[in-house]
Parts: sequence; structure tokens; C-alpha cells
Amino acid sequence: MTVSRRSVIRTALPAALLLIGLLAVSSPVASFAQGGPGTQPPAGPPAQKDPALVWGAKFFDDAIRYVARGRSAMPNVADFYAKLDLKLELDNSRQEGQTRIWYKAPTMYRMELASNGGTTTKILNGDQGWLKTPQGQIQAQAFTPEGQRNIKQWKEDRDRIGDLANFLTLQALKGPGVQFRFDGYKRGSGTYAGNWIKITRQAPGKTNIVFWIAYERTGENSVRATWPGIVRVEGDPARNYPTEDYLLKEWDSPLSQTSRDFRYPRSIEAYSILKDAQGRTVPTRFLFAVVDDIKINAGIDASRFAAR
Repeated sequence: MTVSRRSVIRTALPAALLLIGLLAVSSPVASFAQGGPGTQPPAGPPAQKDPALVWGAKFFDDAIRYVARGRSAMPNVADFYAKLDLKLELDNSRQEGQTRIWYKAPTMYRMELASNGGTTTKILNGDQGWLKTPQGQIQAQAFTPEGQRNIKQWKEDRDRIGDLANFLTLQALKGPGVQFRFDGYKRGSGTYAGNWIKITRQAPGKTNIVFWIAYERTGENSVRATWPGIVRVEGDPARNYPTEDYLLKEWDSPLSQTSRDFRYPRSIEAYSILKDAQGRTVPTRFLFAVVDDIKINAGIDASRFAAR
């Protein structure tokens, strides 16, 4: 790895025939509603919506309903807890072992890593950070150059967790000015194998996020999107941020705890899309996690992010 990140995880039928069949039916109604201007007649003919944006919004809302087990929306993430078996390989950080993570938007983060018979705890609260060693010593990080570097890295780790929570729930990725463009049906191979609906999220002032979402047929000419399998956060070369791919696998695995009122993937992988000396694309994995449990908006006490 040569860089870290910013603030930030194809077709079963011939694509052309399926797309023609879809566009031949009436346009779907978006699953959200907006207030109108009243009963005044329009000043002119209504603007025609781009079909790619209509279908993109429809398929993205399908995926939200899949994750939310049939509900039309998931809550925005205020706090997030995960228990997982983690392997993380970043520029300045190597971590492997049983891990618990707490995140309270937007600034609080705690990670407990159990390895070699002891537990190391990292706590971030705004610009303050503490490291608790396996021997129980608590070390403030804000007062030394090494500690400041640790805080910088922990902020990037925290932002990754916030991004991942948004990828898993999808709901927080909607908002004013945000568009979802349907880019067709795709077939992946190798690490990216699968039949996918490709959707690009476009937001003012933000880099694009691209989703490859699995789907199922619900009729001769109808398709419903289900779980997000690949999420690509496009990089920013000017700031030396790479493109990153998050692979979300084994949704609703019987090995996961299924008592939640939402679905989540059992396996998560993440890759930085780097270039070698010859300019060739080299996906480099920096995260592999097997998820034992995830809780969203369960209510995390702020004392969890204090030096203790």
C-alpha cells in the first residue's frame, strides 16, 4: 500500500433484450414522495425524467427494502457496533484478531483487539485519543508526535467505519441533490464474480460511489434489486486517495445472528485499487472481516469513548 484514504466498502439474460423489455413497460414510481407546489397549472410541459435516473432510484430503493427486510427505509446511522474476526493491513497499521468496534457519529470511535492473550484498546473522541495496553496502562496520544500520528490514523479508521455503516444500511446515502444512475446489467468474474445491476451514486461535491447490486426476476419483464455485493468509492488522484472496493458477501448467512430486523453480510473484504510501476491496475486487499454481529442505533453510552 502506498496511500491511505479520504473521509469517506454481469447478467443472467442478454443485457440488451432485458433492458428493452424493462423500458417497454411503464416507468416505475419512485418509492419516496415529495410535496407538490399546490394546484397551480404548470407554466409549461413537465420536464422529462432521464430513464436511467428513474431506474437507478427504483433499484436503489429495492436494495434498501431488501436490507430492511421489506420496510421502505432504514434509519440513518447514529451509532454502530460490530463484533468480527478482523485482518486489517494499512500503511501504518497491521491488526489481526477478534475485534469489537463502537462508532458514534460523527467523531467517536473505539476498537478492542484481542490478540496473543491480551486486549489492546484504541479510543478516539474528537481530537483526543487514548491507547490502553494489554497490561491496563492508558496512554494519552495528543501530546507526542507518535501519538498525533496515531490519532490521524484512527480518524481514518473511524471514517472507514462510518462509510461501511452507510454502505450496509444504504439509507444515509440518499439526500438532497443525490442521484442514482442505472448503468446496465453487468457480469463479473474472479473476485468480482456475479450478475449485477450497476448503479452510480452522484452527489454534489462528492466523489462517485458505484454499486453492483444482485437482482432477481419477479416476472417476464420485471426485475427487483436485492443485496449490494460490491461498493466502489472512486478515488481522488489530486489528493493521492485511491479508489477502494468493498465486497459484501453472504447476506443472511445461517452463521450470522439473524435476530436483527435488518440483513447484513457475514463476510466483508476491501481493496485499494493501486497502480504498479508499469501502470497496471493492482487490487490490493487491506481488509478482511468475518462478521459475528452488527447493531445499529442500539444506543451507545458516550462513556464508552472516555479514557478508561
